Amino acid sequence: MRSRFPAIALALVVVLVGEGWAAAYCRSSVCKVDGKTIHGKVCAPPADDDCGTVLQWRQPCVGFALAKAGSRQVSLAEIEKVAKVSFAAWTTIDCGGGQHPSIEVDDLGIVSCGKVEYNQHGGNANIIVFRDDEWPHMDDGGGTTDTIALTTVTYDVTKGDIFDADMEINSVQNTFTTSDTMVDVDLRSVMTHEAGHFLGLAHSTVMDATMFPNYTNGTLDLRAPKDDDQQAICNAYPPDRTPRGTCDGLPRHGFSPECQATQTEGSCAFVPASSGLSLVALLPFAALLGLARRRRRC
Repeated sequence: MRSRFPAIALALVVVLVGEGWAAAYCRSSVCKVDGKTIHGKVCAPPADDDCGTVLQWRQPCVGFALAKAGSRQVSLAEIEKVAKVSFAAWTTIDCGGGQHPSIEVDDLGIVSCGKVEYNQHGGNANIIVFRDDEWPHMDDGGGTTDTIALTTVTYDVTKGDIFDADMEINSVQNTFTTSDTMVDVDLRSVMTHEAGHFLGLAHSTVMDATMFPNYTNGTLDLRAPKDDDQQAICNAYPPDRTPRGTCDGLPRHGFSPECQATQTEGSCAFVPASSGLSLVALLPFAALLGLARRRRRC
């Protein structure tokens, strides 16, 4: 028997660079195993392979930006609208008593840079970029021909502080839709899931969760975080958390719409009053978390 709709499965690839809820969520972590630094997870309830320090944005606000190239499938205006709604699905969750997670996500607008990178010495942007012409992760362990999205998170391997997150959408091999009818690959579902990775969440074992590693093509199921997802984000960013820094949404070392190679010192980066800890002697580690189409099975 064949499934009526192909399923979409989430894959995780790693490279260097409320009370009463049924909890089975996981948060991304950084681990030391046999002297090596690896990407891992910490789950509730604990799993046998849990390890390390969980990842978290330490500031109260982070920002995202859209690569100006956009996509031939979806207008920039529509992409921006979907991105805002997808992040808001997480940040407006009720953690109890009407309180929300202690993290906000701001729209920093359009940037010229469409490259996934982290600049240790200049401005940055947490970009959302569509790959209309080529999927660049075929040979680096970051996906297959069926991968539909990847989020790259760069963080401090000692403390788990997230420094940067970039979301890539594979629009060369997938057809994205934004309406509630005639759905192919629902962009809002994909971006809501990837927004969870952006915020430091890993995959859930609850089958109907937004962070569960399967999506059925043609559905809208991942748009709204479920109970398990809600507990995950409230655990990661409890309302009583004391964030570090000011709520300006600016990236570490300041915001720049330009890629690192084309930045000119003093003209491209808008630096916040407090830039946080220096990256000196810290090794950034990037985790690629992706969404992939699974082949039909008999």
